[in-house]
Amino acid sequence: MKFLRALGRSAAALAFVLLAACSVGCSRGEPATGVVHLAPKLASGGASVAELERVAKRASFVVEPKVRTDSIAPWKLEFAEVRSYDETETGTGFRVIGNVREGDAFKHVEIVLDEPLDAGDVDALELVVRDTQRGLARLTWRRADEPADADTWTRHVDAHIEDSKDEQTITLSLADHPEWRGRIARLDLVPKQDGWQRFELVRLSLVRGGFTPGPDRLEDNSDAGLVARERQTRRSFPTDFDVPLFARADVPRGGRFACEVALGSGARSLGETTWCAVDVREGTNAWRNAGRLELAPSNAPEKEWYTFAADLSDWAGRAVELRLRAFRGAWTDDPTRGVGGSLARVNVHWGAPVILGELEKDRRPNLILVTLDTTRADALAADRTPYFDALRHQSLDFTNAWCSCNATSPSHASILT
Repeated sequence: MKFLRALGRSAAALAFVLLAACSVGCSRGEPATGVVHLAPKLASGGASVAELERVAKRASFVVEPKVRTDSIAPWKLEFAEVRSYDETETGTGFRVIGNVREGDAFKHVEIVLDEPLDAGDVDALELVVRDTQRGLARLTWRRADEPADADTWTRHVDAHIEDSKDEQTITLSLADHPEWRGRIARLDLVPKQDGWQRFELVRLSLVRGGFTPGPDRLEDNSDAGLVARERQTRRSFPTDFDVPLFARADVPRGGRFACEVALGSGARSLGETTWCAVDVREGTNAWRNAGRLELAPSNAPEKEWYTFAADLSDWAGRAVELRLRAFRGAWTDDPTRGVGGSLARVNVHWGAPVILGELEKDRRPNLILVTLDTTRADALAADRTPYFDALRHQSLDFTNAWCSCNATSPSHASILT
């Protein structure tokens, strides 16, 4: 009898150990099958970019010329003249034609504004044209604290113009450019960087509010396309301070949240620290903070994407909801901080948010081929290519490599076979 009681106690203890082991080991979740790309939305379920595009715009320095004799002051037209349509053409608009020849072509037509303005009052320039050929519009500017001959080649935004007789609106977005800040002394708009220097000007204005997405948006328009910082682009899900975004996901084994954060124009010059936080909850449970990122106030231009990561391993194997929020001031553990604001303009970009996790040990490898066309070896130096140099220090480096041909296509064919 004593033997049976001892055996029963041993079996119970063994069962408890197995149950405890399972509760620890089994809760770790399944291995990740790849990267989980998140598309966070507002609490209403709508895309933040759709709401931002509906924000009312405020226009300034608006001109809408109708006929040849109309003035476009305070804007000035350079290297061009205004003509009327002749009997063989249709249209009664303000027809701009380049009239200064430069070599075999006409000099670029420019529309200039040298009235001072504050960068914080302008988010974009809107150009409405018709009867034009395909090309590229470019806007450059000079700040008030710079000499008149300052080099402004790094300060420009571009937008494509289509080949069309119909009216089209071209938006040159300024709010997210790192050099769009301070007091602006002069704007130079070149409506056509290439091709025929002729078009019909319908309307020109500076606007604040609303939002202009970047290129290469997702098919469902849930994102803001690609947003650039210091020549690095990320797929952005934009929002404002105190307006959180939400996403749902199954957390894999060893799960981690990762993204890169950028602030909108002037957001870090407001004199307060910015906090970015990711919170997690399962079902209707209370929100629990998984990680936070501190961005101190600065008057420096916004050039960077800031890496933000959070450990989700406590929720491995579970379906959870994530909340991405940003607010200004001192950090607090209050889960209602950074919630309840209104979406007025873009102050925060959540760049390419994903969930990563442990992969199967016997998985097939992921391979990425990066090639640079027409690049000499001596062009790859630490001061020119810091990211490649950092990668080289972690890699196998072939210093005596030869291409099979001095042309791109057959060399790539050789690499891939």
